Amino acid sequence: MGPGQRVALLFSRSVEAVVAIMGVLKTGAAYVPIDPSVPDVRLRFVLCDAGPVVVVTTAELADRLAGHG
Repeated sequence: MGPGQRVALLFSRSVEAVVAIMGVLKTGAAYVPIDPSVPDVRLRFVLCDAGPVVVVTTAELADRLAGHG
């Protein structure tokens, strides 16, 4: 990942989310925050529309991404 690319971040408000944001910004990429409470339809739309090169999340939320990639 790098300048001009997008990275989706599926996190609840947390220290981990802040660390992920800082890591993405350090690479020069843009982050696309996704609230884990959004419905699957919205999650799918955001992922298709943004076209991230990768999605970063937690082990607890990883199941939300099943079938989205």
